[in-house]
Amino acid sequence: LLGLAGLIGAALVFNSPEFGTVMLFFLMPLFPTGPLIILAAFSIFSFLVKVILGKRVFRVEAVDIALIPFIVTLITGTLFGVSPRSLLSGSMSVLFTMVFYLVVYALTTRMWLRRAVIAFTASAAMISFYGLVQYVTTKVAGAEEWVDQEMFAYITGRAVATLENPNMLAVYLIIALPVACSALITAARGLRERTLALICVAAIGSCLIFTWTRGAWLGALFAAVLFIMIWSRKSVY
Repeated sequence: LLGLAGLIGAALVFNSPEFGTVMLFFLMPLFPTGPLIILAAFSIFSFLVKVILGKRVFRVEAVDIALIPFIVTLITGTLFGVSPRSLLSGSMSVLFTMVFYLVVYALTTRMWLRRAVIAFTASAAMISFYGLVQYVTTKVAGAEEWVDQEMFAYITGRAVATLENPNMLAVYLIIALPVACSALITAARGLRERTLALICVAAIGSCLIFTWTRGAWLGALFAAVLFIMIWSRKSVY
């Protein structure tokens, strides 16, 4: 059954690289790195096939040119690394950098952008609820391992969710929170969807607090200011 599901998934991604891109957004915090690498690589391959066949368009823009030196540096460091581990980590960095192009050039319609936003928000909300339960019960392995009891005796635990590291979880939630807010404002339609989106925003924000990562709290404030500046029609830009 697992193999059949994999074949069906591969067929869906090959037929629609956009589907694979949306699934990356959803599965990021839920799956280990290995399956994500396979999904990302196959989605990029499927998109390139569509470009060669003339079914997708790839236009080089200024941002793409600016990224070329960074990608070249990554590839050079990967090829001339001092150990096999550096080769592996460098290859992963190059692959996930290429995902940027996949997102930009695959998700070109409002429909697919909305699906990506909803998938990202739903996934972030899921692990946020898990992190909150973890914080309250402190029965999940890893919830108490990141607390310095000598300096922060008042902290009984930290939310780590599926990322097994409160700092990494906080970084992920900083990115997810503005996306969830955009889902609340634009992607949600009707009272039911807006209520669900509001619950997702509340869960992500609460879980971010209970990571007890102060740097992430400051990052969230900066992200909120940036989001308001971009969203508001009175923005200086």
